[in-house]
Amino acid sequence: MRSLIHSLAMSTVNPPRSRRPYLWLAVIVAFGIGLFVIRATLVPAPAAPPARGGPGGGGPPLQVSGLLLKNERVERIIRSSGTVLAGEEVELRSETAGRITGIHFKEGRPIKRGDLLFKIHDAELRAQLERVEPRLHLAEERESRQKILLEREAVSREEYDLAVQEKRSLTAERNLLKAQLDKTEIRAPFDGVVGLRSVSVGSYVSPGTQLAGFYSLNPLKIDFSIPEVYFSRVRVGDTVAAQIQGLEGKVSAVIEALEPRLDRETRMLRIRGLLPNPGGRIPPGASAGIELPLSGAVESIMVPSTAVLPDISGQTVFMYRGGKAVPVSVIAGYRTDEKVEIEGVNPGDTLILSGLIQMRPGASVTLGELQ
Repeated sequence: MRSLIHSLAMSTVNPPRSRRPYLWLAVIVAFGIGLFVIRATLVPAPAAPPARGGPGGGGPPLQVSGLLLKNERVERIIRSSGTVLAGEEVELRSETAGRITGIHFKEGRPIKRGDLLFKIHDAELRAQLERVEPRLHLAEERESRQKILLEREAVSREEYDLAVQEKRSLTAERNLLKAQLDKTEIRAPFDGVVGLRSVSVGSYVSPGTQLAGFYSLNPLKIDFSIPEVYFSRVRVGDTVAAQIQGLEGKVSAVIEALEPRLDRETRMLRIRGLLPNPGGRIPPGASAGIELPLSGAVESIMVPSTAVLPDISGQTVFMYRGGKAVPVSVIAGYRTDEKVEIEGVNPGDTLILSGLIQMRPGASVTLGELQ
């Protein structure tokens, strides 16, 4: 090519005047041919598009494994998580203002109902009570004498009524002082254990000041929730197994009460059980894994959890039908560690187990291993 261009260029040196237009035209054509050859040599041709295949394409069908569905007998166990609560729990708070003069317990030790826990300064109230009680005693004697004289018509009804009124007024004053004195003593409301106190002897407290927590540790309560689909299968008195965090083995609890309504947001039923706790080895606030067996085994279709795909409408599985992958909407129910119960398919159907990530509705598939 270069020699051709060179020859044409040399021939243009001093050519006859009549041949010059033809020679320049030949030079231009030669340059055009040269550029085309160079471009064809250096720039590769675009690769042909790959053949479309797999799911949703026109290529070879996708190789998948399947599961022949059948009913199996299932012993249903509902698994949930729960929280351990004290059998009874209160916050000990002061009802009156004053200085703490006595603390009559040791933290964490068992306490009997009615035992004195905290004492608040009461000298002023006792002084007032000592002043009222003699006056009340005299008023009671006066009322008694006036009553006898009234029966003899030695005094008027008005004089007797004044004696009665004085007695009632002093009685009310005495009762008020005793009620105020009772508030200076904080006693145990039931058998239990006092938690860590937040005040010391000499501390000044106001009405509502928290002094300590008080707990009943045997039995304990355990709260957990189950899906609404099982609410008709649970009864008061049923037994559940609880695995307490930090405690070896499982312990049994008995269902004591059911919440009368479902939670509006989660559609879960809240359940409360009673958990024996001799020795107080289980602390309130511990988390627990719950296993609630349902009465009676049932026949149902169980499939691997990985074969059930979530979508906007709920859950979907892919079935093998005539060499195609057909999506089917299902309802998921009871679950185990590896399987889930589904409704919406029939025994004898073939469930696709593999290739689900790239699967598309109507994709061509070839069934390989069948379980």
